[in-house]
Amino acid sequence: MSSLPRVTLKPHKETPVLAGHPWIFSEALTESIQADPGELVSVFTSTGICLGTGTYHPNNSIRVRMLTRDPHETIDVTYFKKRFQRLSAWKLSHLPLQTTGYRVVHAEADGIPGLVVDRYADVCVFQLHTAGMERLRSEIIKALHAIFQPSIIVERSDLAVRRQEDLDTAPITIHHGLVDGPVLFQEAGLWFFADVLHGQKTGFFLDQRDTRLAVQKLSSQKRVLNLFGYSGAFSVHAACGGAAF
Repeated sequence: MSSLPRVTLKPHKETPVLAGHPWIFSEALTESIQADPGELVSVFTSTGICLGTGTYHPNNSIRVRMLTRDPHETIDVTYFKKRFQRLSAWKLSHLPLQTTGYRVVHAEADGIPGLVVDRYADVCVFQLHTAGMERLRSEIIKALHAIFQPSIIVERSDLAVRRQEDLDTAPITIHHGLVDGPVLFQEAGLWFFADVLHGQKTGFFLDQRDTRLAVQKLSSQKRVLNLFGYSGAFSVHAACGGAAF
């Protein structure tokens, strides 16, 4: 049996967890427990069945963020290595050809609440949004090294949202390697730079890739105006699609 602090759900409050929802709200618990912000806890139903492990925050309405539904899984370097390897393999299999910039981990959407990891070729950039991930920084960095062998690892936890978890915004930190300017990567055969030290988010709006590809397909012989562009990526895709501008 796990030695982690134990939280118990009220009757029938396990349904969202069993359905895969990563959050457990304060009103779903029988009582508060003595645990520090971000501490790992075991989650139990009212009948004593273990539902898995999550991170706890005593001052947040989202009291627990689930990390695993396996009662026997330990949240350590091996946990992150397995997750990174599986997520990266799946996403690489769905990327357009000649694409080396993609989001490896998208927090709750990928089953690791509070963590974002973006990859630009051999450069990894991560963000820690929660107290739980803050406590696991060392394990995350070790797992990134093991799975991706990156030349550079940058942390961009300079996020105002961290205040909701009683955390200060963290300084931009290079944990491995040297970087003194934007880094190069590919998207569908086109080359772009990501400003991983000072740019928006982790340096590039990777989540707009499908939209950029759609613009490229629609741009042939069209006059295209890119308002409020950040990196000019939409303009580049439009040009490659035959835009007249």
